[in-house]
Amino acid sequence: MAIHRYRLVIAALAMASTAVVAAAGSAGAATHQSSRVKASTPNKLYFNSKGIPNLSGMTISIANSAGSAHIGDAHIYAVEQFLISWGASVSLVKGSGNLMEEAVAGGSENVCTSPVANSLDAGLVAIGPNQTSVAYALLVPKSITSLSQLAGKKYADDFATTGENVDYPLWAAAAKLGKFSLSGMQLVTTGAEANSFNQVVSGNVSAAWVDPSTVSAAGSGFHSLTTGAKVAPTYADSMTFATSAWLNAHPATAEAIDLAWIASAKQFDNYRGAWARNAYAYTSGTNSYATLNSAYAQLRAIGGFGVRESSFSRQAVAVNFQIAKSLGVITPLGNRPLSEIAKTGPWTAAWNQYAAHKNSFS
Repeated sequence: MAIHRYRLVIAALAMASTAVVAAAGSAGAATHQSSRVKASTPNKLYFNSKGIPNLSGMTISIANSAGSAHIGDAHIYAVEQFLISWGASVSLVKGSGNLMEEAVAGGSENVCTSPVANSLDAGLVAIGPNQTSVAYALLVPKSITSLSQLAGKKYADDFATTGENVDYPLWAAAAKLGKFSLSGMQLVTTGAEANSFNQVVSGNVSAAWVDPSTVSAAGSGFHSLTTGAKVAPTYADSMTFATSAWLNAHPATAEAIDLAWIASAKQFDNYRGAWARNAYAYTSGTNSYATLNSAYAQLRAIGGFGVRESSFSRQAVAVNFQIAKSLGVITPLGNRPLSEIAKTGPWTAAWNQYAAHKNSFS
């Protein structure tokens, strides 16, 4: 979700456009399972001697609610590639608004990567991480040097409705830190981050949350006042969700997805080149190598893909649920006990498998 909507299109990139492999020197290298390893089922995973699951015959559909292919979602593409390398048949679709959450709720997709409020309000449950921090920068003119100076100003945002808006908790956190009322500001709804960026540069508004790698493109008269990770350090950009019914019938599939996320996170931490190839392939070669490097640096800085057990937990879900609830963006369907909105069994199983075979995921 983060570092995603504003992209710099170029004519070519000095790397092969056919590079769609998950990674060189990653868990994805263990592509073909031995015939002696039993194929996994939706209820149980079977692993080879290196700890890699045999997903032959398993079909998995993943929905990404970002709307289109963005740099910050390259890890989702990596998750798909790891699952494929382990033998699964995987589809990855993208959609905006609440379309992907509703697709999962309706049963046409298995899981979705989504902001917490959106999925909880669709009746879904969190089963794993996606991006654990928000990598946005608050773009403002250089004349604005403190959050308090935003009081009463115009600001740009993609959406007018808070329920589908990842940025809204950031605005609320910024207003609290700056000790001003968000209701006292004037919202300009733009429909896309690129439009919000342009609204600031043109002087129509005073601030917008944007991809950090685009701040320099605004020119010398603008700067990043703060970042999403600084104003809301416990706010997760998104998590992975499913229905309770699907999870109950497919606990091993959920475990495989979480294990693929861990593999993608380790790939991100250790193989920048592999991540760049994934980002290039996922975004269809529309970003320069310099842009990809900048995006990578920003994502590394916020620790959005940490290879750690705490990347997903009941506490993380609880914190983000309370953030959304305090902002009034949780509907009655989403306002459920923690035991009904966070299912950590698949994640715990995936982490234990990884912890026992770390060298197989490097």
